[in-house]
Amino acid sequence: MALLRHVRHALSPAVLLVAACGGETEIIDPDTTPPTAVITFPLPGSILAGEVLIQATAADDRAVAGVQFLLDEVPFGAEVTSVPYNLAWETTGVPDGPHELVAVARDASDNTRRSQIARFTVLNSPPPGVGVIGVWTMTSGPGTDPDGYSVTLDDQPVATIGVNANIEIPGVPEGTHSVNLTNVSPLCSVSGGTLRSVQVPPNGTGTVVYDISCEAPPT
Repeated sequence: MALLRHVRHALSPAVLLVAACGGETEIIDPDTTPPTAVITFPLPGSILAGEVLIQATAADDRAVAGVQFLLDEVPFGAEVTSVPYNLAWETTGVPDGPHELVAVARDASDNTRRSQIARFTVLNSPPPGVGVIGVWTMTSGPGTDPDGYSVTLDDQPVATIGVNANIEIPGVPEGTHSVNLTNVSPLCSVSGGTLRSVQVPPNGTGTVVYDISCEAPPT
């Protein structure tokens, strides 16, 4: 009796192929499952200026071959073929105003799937009376979370930030605003709390500094 062997194959023919060779029957299983992609930065509603790092994650039941970013439905940058699926982008190359970003994940069989749409605003030339908020994080201790934190401005998510990093949030109207640091590990404590009030002067900068201490995970 011929030996029946079931083999998963990276290629994707239209139908199952059955081939007999040397008394064995080989069934080639086509890959028809597309990968998935999620944009992790920019966050919806973000205001971007200068150089930023576009970030996405992707997954597949076999392997992800690459991620192509689309800006306003036009491919930009080369396809990113290895993790992390990040792309440095200088926003001064596009006009100020609203824009949309999509990540398209592709597997080895050329199955593709689009991510959610990330809608954001580029603002490299803010109008008069608009300022900037600078956010700084200084994290110490053995329980530091390498994924970093998220930042909200007036209860709206606007950016991600590393554990020891600084970012600028441009296009903020002058006046008093609330900044909150979220996604902080339970092992970490933030001196002075995560919710801060910051005053933005006209065409100036308000600054928020977070001093974070993290304990070691329990054994």
